[in-house]
Amino acid sequence: MSCQRCEELHQKFAIRSPGELSRAIRVVQANLADRTLEQAPRPALGASSTPFLTVSESGPWDDVLLYDFACRSCGARFQLSAETHHGFGGDWQPVES
Repeated sequence: MSCQRCEELHQKFAIRSPGELSRAIRVVQANLADRTLEQAPRPALGASSTPFLTVSESGPWDDVLLYDFACRSCGARFQLSAETHHGFGGDWQPVES
């Protein structure tokens, strides 16, 4: 499910470098600022507890970043995950309901 506001976010984006993570953080923060997305609560263990708007695009970052987001218009859900300590990467992806 998507709408015109979030349709460009409906793609999986692999994060394989600090530069790609910085880009993903910048895009998500822009979508939070323009109110396309909102940070969704993530009760699972291992989830990041820091508000995403306080995450710096240039680091330093927690060893693991794991955040959920939702489109404010249609409710579509997305996830950003990254393992920064060992550099194994992560991804941005839509989450199927």
